[in-house]
Amino acid sequence: MAMPTEEKGLEYYPMKIDYYRDPKILDLCLKFGDEAEVIYMHTINIVYHHNYYIKDSVDGFAKELYLSFNKRNIPIEHLKEVILFMAEIELLDKGMLEKGIITSKGIQRQFYASTLRRKEREHRHKCGHKNGG
Repeated sequence: MAMPTEEKGLEYYPMKIDYYRDPKILDLCLKFGDEAEVIYMHTINIVYHHNYYIKDSVDGFAKELYLSFNKRNIPIEHLKEVILFMAEIELLDKGMLEKGIITSKGIQRQFYASTLRRKEREHRHKCGHKNGG
């Protein structure tokens, strides 16, 4: 019997070129400035690196974000405010965040779609080699 394979995070994911027009992104930037957009991008990159969610508290995730910025002058308290606001405007799932899980419906949809594409590519690659092509 084959061992089950462990799911891995994404190496890359597609992003719409006009995502910055999303009303949620606009709200985020209007409240916290352009820096908030970078915080959001770091957030989804960190989540996708692990899979489609991270088990962590707001405090713990704010510290991880802080480290991802190489300790630039972004106070952890500010990062926590941005995380909570992202949940308020549904860039993150507020209910899950309250349970210590960082994710969103959008993150999960993108992860699922990307994983399907990766598995299809891997399958085509394997089949092509078996058939000599």
